[in-house]
Amino acid sequence: MKNHRETAKDLDVSGTYIKYFGSKRDAFVVQGQLFDAKLRWKRLTVRTHEKGRHLQQAYRKSKQVFAVLFCDVRENLTTG
Repeated sequence: MKNHRETAKDLDVSGTYIKYFGSKRDAFVVQGQLFDAKLRWKRLTVRTHEKGRHLQQAYRKSKQVFAVLFCDVRENLTTG
């Protein structure tokens, strides 16, 4: 993610340069492409965050299930 963030930052700098020092026609094309790239990047980071949150929830649930099962097994061993 860090690599991609740096690449996006470099693209933004390059796009800003072209926007101000390039021809008007090129500036519109580059501006549109930068906007699309930023939008895709934002969607990717949102999805990554959501998946990470879901993984954390699944981990917590599995930990709870394991704790319950472990207690049951331990009780059966001590009483049985």
